[in-house]
Amino acid sequence: MANTESVEVPFFFSCQLTNDTDAYCVPVKNCQIDLKTLNGLDLEERRCGPSNENRKNPLVCCETNLVIFSQPKTTTPTSPAKCGVHSTIFNRIFGGETAEEGEFPWLGRVLRRDSLGDLIFSCTGTLIHPKVVLTAAHCLKSKELAENGELYAVSLGEHETSCNSPDNSCLNHKQTIVVSEYVVHPDYDSNSYNHANDIALIILKDPANFTDHVSPICLLEKNFDVVQYTVAGWGRTNNGSSSVIKKKTAIPPYSWTLCSQKYQSVNVNITKKQICAGGVKGKDTCQGDSGGPLMTARDGRWFAAGVVSIGVGCGTEGWPGIYINIPDYVNWINEVIRVKNL
Repeated sequence: MANTESVEVPFFFSCQLTNDTDAYCVPVKNCQIDLKTLNGLDLEERRCGPSNENRKNPLVCCETNLVIFSQPKTTTPTSPAKCGVHSTIFNRIFGGETAEEGEFPWLGRVLRRDSLGDLIFSCTGTLIHPKVVLTAAHCLKSKELAENGELYAVSLGEHETSCNSPDNSCLNHKQTIVVSEYVVHPDYDSNSYNHANDIALIILKDPANFTDHVSPICLLEKNFDVVQYTVAGWGRTNNGSSSVIKKKTAIPPYSWTLCSQKYQSVNVNITKKQICAGGVKGKDTCQGDSGGPLMTARDGRWFAAGVVSIGVGCGTEGWPGIYINIPDYVNWINEVIRVKNL
């Protein structure tokens, strides 16, 4: 058997074995397989990931029930003990796929209230604390979005936003919590082209009740080499309208240097506190997804690595989206939570 001592697993992503079994790409030491027989598959059939230069501990496609996980360190206020967990952690991810009910339970819809009292979905937010939702600063400072009315509430626990079930069962998990206040990063300039420091915190009037459908995500506290990100939300779809069902898609990281060169051609100078991902045709965040999380899975938990900020179109091939790099802002987030005595 492989060494069963739990070691730190790098960011993993889904893969598929030649026998069509769902699996995750992990170091071989984190896979409980017989190294002599490899459970009937050749090593070459199990290799995965961008490179396999570590001959002593190569990346292999490992059946989900055989992966060995270590416990991540979640000691800061923004990483509660049960953050980043949902019941569908091992589901495979495909571009544009409908998320399952209860998947990504930290996603929230940021709502504005118009002059008629109607609630309008304007952006996405991420629950990181019982009373704190992470989002993009432009979601709160945009004059265009402000035309939809005042910031009013965050809706958590939703899956299908147009509930049509006869018994209204799809509303059972929904928690709509009124906003108390919000804090925009002090260095954000809404007039800048690059939207640097495009990050903000929404403080809820009442704490969210953690359930299987409402729970916080972990925050990524330091940078790692990620091989695949995931984005999800109710943003604009291919037909131009907002999705009524939570969607998800996997997108690759994109070289910061190449991304910087791309955006310089349209007079946007990104900073080192911004990261890039995507650039694949038809796979991207879009209007409505702004403020949502750029996610990655590690050690059996989900972490917010970035905040959806800006981009060129939606799913435009060769043009990655720009995200705020969360590890650069964890100290600021923790300080706001401390000052607000949350």
